[in-house]
Amino acid sequence: MLLFLPGMQREVRVPSSHLPRVEGADSDPSQDEAKAGGEESPVDGTISKELHNRFEGIMKRIQDRQDRLEAVLAKLDPALAAEVLRDDVQSTAQDLSAVGNRVNQPLANDNSYQESSRETGGRFPELPEDREKRAAVKAAMEHAWSNYRKYAWGLDELQPKSKTGNNWLGLGATIVDSLDTLWIMGMFEEFREAVDWTKDNLNFHNVGSVSFFETTIRALGGLLAAHGLSKEPALLEKAEDLGKRLIKAFETPHGIPHASVNLKTGQSNNPGWIRGRSVLSEMGTVQLEFLYLARLTGKPEYAAPAMDVFKHLDKIEKRPEFKGLHSLFVSVQSGEYSGSRWSLGALGDSFYEYLLKVYLWSGSQFEGLRRMYDESSEAMHESVVLKSDPSKLTYIAELDGGRLVHKMDHLVCFAGGMFALGADGPTRDRDFSTGEEITRTCHEMYARMKTGIAPEIVEFSGGNDFRPGNRATHYLLRPETVESFFVLWRLTGDQQYRDWGWEVFQAIERYCRLPDGYSGIRDVTNANVVYDNQQQSFFLAETLKYLYLLFTSSEVIPLDHYVFNTEAHPFPIMKEGWNADYLTHFPPATK
Repeated sequence: MLLFLPGMQREVRVPSSHLPRVEGADSDPSQDEAKAGGEESPVDGTISKELHNRFEGIMKRIQDRQDRLEAVLAKLDPALAAEVLRDDVQSTAQDLSAVGNRVNQPLANDNSYQESSRETGGRFPELPEDREKRAAVKAAMEHAWSNYRKYAWGLDELQPKSKTGNNWLGLGATIVDSLDTLWIMGMFEEFREAVDWTKDNLNFHNVGSVSFFETTIRALGGLLAAHGLSKEPALLEKAEDLGKRLIKAFETPHGIPHASVNLKTGQSNNPGWIRGRSVLSEMGTVQLEFLYLARLTGKPEYAAPAMDVFKHLDKIEKRPEFKGLHSLFVSVQSGEYSGSRWSLGALGDSFYEYLLKVYLWSGSQFEGLRRMYDESSEAMHESVVLKSDPSKLTYIAELDGGRLVHKMDHLVCFAGGMFALGADGPTRDRDFSTGEEITRTCHEMYARMKTGIAPEIVEFSGGNDFRPGNRATHYLLRPETVESFFVLWRLTGDQQYRDWGWEVFQAIERYCRLPDGYSGIRDVTNANVVYDNQQQSFFLAETLKYLYLLFTSSEVIPLDHYVFNTEAHPFPIMKEGWNADYLTHFPPATK
């Protein structure tokens, strides 16, 4: 099969060796008609009607991809364009082979197949697209992006009610955070303009103090993921420049990074409110980004300080009142745990996410990470995974000095996907069920509000399941619940997750959409909404991306090939190439 790049004397061929040969099936007349017409057949040999239909769908997606790419590819550098299209075609060829290998297995919506795939590790069924709903989400992205471009271009975020923009990082956060979303949704003209802005205007030498954590997950992660998808070299150059500056935050007595780092001077510090301590989720949610930067540049020294944080947290003694869980703070000077609070919400959440995701991203082979995740999962199930009354909804409580606090942040809703992705070994069924149950609870947090949108915090009380948290009824366009819908849909193919995601999207369209963008709202319990006038960059980077991928086919950013960072930036799994320069910085398999 040949695909031609418009305006270029280049071609990309899918080798026949990449296409599956299926023997012993009934002849399909459409194949003979294709050959008679002089066209190259998508397969050698004959195939069953069921497999033929699958092939037809994939071949149509190839054509759709080419149609979407043609206009922008003609404007790109020929070598880059050829590489982009070649990668896309090779990925599709692998999908074709996978279909051939599964011809004798049940369809993805068969429950026995889903259960079997969970047991064997082949956990990712083939799932179809929902073109109409996917298009609706893309239209929302176009609305959010076009108004950001109109009123806030180059600033961090759009304020849609006042038609202005604001800065809090000074890095064009919406642009760098949205690059991969634009690419995934096929918004290539917008992507090209965003890359041009990044190349010409994103400079770090005159930027002062920024949040080490937020800059790493949004800007560094966004640049790396967009480079990985597009192969645009300028994005990697910018990422390396930024990474060299961010890594200065680790220059402390025990390698515990400061919360803020000055990109111009390299000086770092912690804000006064945390009193010389660093936050668990901030120090433990940068490892994917620095590892990926190290692998792309061939410089392991970028990864060492971040991975050494995991090793340090694995060694130090946990506070007894947390029953095996990690405190929310670590002293920068002593390197020991500090404080009396534990939470899977704010300040703690993504540390646990990254224990699992670094393990998965590095090819599921570094058992020290798996051990640390499993220890934390076991401790949570023993202490803080609880049921509400009367509906028996699963939730994760907090700890304060060993005392249970029956509240759960919207941020915790990522854990539905985390537990499901991490389900393996002897606790597989328990952990997968926990993931499903937490996701159901988070759905209820939306469904029971007048707006159909969840509050920032819910409090669980006897006899009434939960109520919105005191002074926490707002919604910031957060992504965590739809993230879990996406993950559970990809793992199970259960239609309810798409239905729930569509309900959330419709509620966002009804209550958060303004003529000039999208805004968070102050009180989800009141249908007469008051807007907060903020279109968060993560709304484009995460919320809309996860909703879009919920309605694409499972071939788009497949979970057996990619791991998402905590800002929904997809990094391709890297199983090979882990030499001693990396291995010495991973936690040991046993303590």
